[in-house]
Amino acid sequence: MSHIIKAFTYNYPNQDDSIIDTPDFIIYDSEINLLSGLNGVGKTTLLNILSGNYKSTIDDHIGTFITDDFFIYDNITVNETLNMCARLSKTQVTPDQVKKDLQAFNFDQTLRVQVKNLSFGQKQKLKIAVSMMMSEKMILLDEPTNGLDRNSLFEFENLLITLSKKRGVILVAHDSFRWLKIPHKKLLLSNKKIINE
Repeated sequence: MSHIIKAFTYNYPNQDDSIIDTPDFIIYDSEINLLSGLNGVGKTTLLNILSGNYKSTIDDHIGTFITDDFFIYDNITVNETLNMCARLSKTQVTPDQVKKDLQAFNFDQTLRVQVKNLSFGQKQKLKIAVSMMMSEKMILLDEPTNGLDRNSLFEFENLLITLSKKRGVILVAHDSFRWLKIPHKKLLLSNKKIINE
């Protein structure tokens, strides 16, 4: 199954020049959709649009995109954050399921750590965990491998394959994916347009 995203234009507030002005493009369910493009071209903006974080002409929001702004209660622990998400989420995904899926990342070692005291790599893992719990549709991830060591990258590849089979993933590409052999669909954001490659 696939989503056809109709042509749209997006301008940042109080700016006349658009950052995205694209024809129709396709997002695939039960697949890894790998989004690439130069720095500053608007990849993160696109995830915010597709998730509904940014208002646009797109009515059918296809997933949840967790940003740093989500963690406003950073004085609580990782475990407390997951329990809070369980109360807010409309999905059936439980904290225990997420902990099991992320076991290979040594995620359980951070459960009693306050969010504000997490390292960058640990925060990335928490974003993945929260995305798994909060997203009813697709999971949207923005360069989630930043801060992960080489062993974690290979574990993350396996996790991506599992997640994509359940709900599908849109993933902003990073240089590290040049050597990861992940079956995926390619999207390119260039000259304000999203292109299925």
